[in-house]
Amino acid sequence: MENSPSLEKKASLYAGSKIKELRGKQSRVAFGERIGATEGVLYKYERGMTNIGVGTLARFARNLSVPLSTFILPDEQIVSDDCG
Repeated sequence: MENSPSLEKKASLYAGSKIKELRGKQSRVAFGERIGATEGVLYKYERGMTNIGVGTLARFARNLSVPLSTFILPDEQIVSDDCG
């Protein structure tokens, strides 16, 4: 288990992948203006290089009109870590 990413890392990667998915083909600059983040920060979020606070995720969810849960690691993935 030592080689598997920590739960925090998995959560950051998941949230980042959802941000990237919602951005689609839009540039990071344009998308960042829409959600209130810089291009550089978005780059780090999309790659799981930086943890994203729940307040930041809540702001993104509001600005994108999606549920906050969009960015939260599904329970099945959390439970599988505990069992594995």
